[in-house]
Amino acid sequence: LMTWKGSLSGFGNWIACADLYVGYDSAAAHIAAAHGTPVIEIFCGAPCDRFRHRWTPSGAGPVVVIPTAKSATCSAVLKRVDSAVRSARAG
Repeated sequence: LMTWKGSLSGFGNWIACADLYVGYDSAAAHIAAAHGTPVIEIFCGAPCDRFRHRWTPSGAGPVVVIPTAKSATCSAVLKRVDSAVRSARAG
């Protein structure tokens, strides 16, 4: 687990070497997908499935989207993320 404090280009270089990127919907998830780094993305507040689909990162590596509602508890979201990470590691 790491929190990045630096430039976006530096972060892009770092995630290009990562085994897995886990984060919320952001430019960083799109950068990870473009590098082929597997992505687990938490997507909150999409008004419809079409919106979420259009903004889902794409790339050579697998992308797993965890859609969440604004009302979801942190522990419920983290449980879903943990399950996705375990599945990604199991291959």
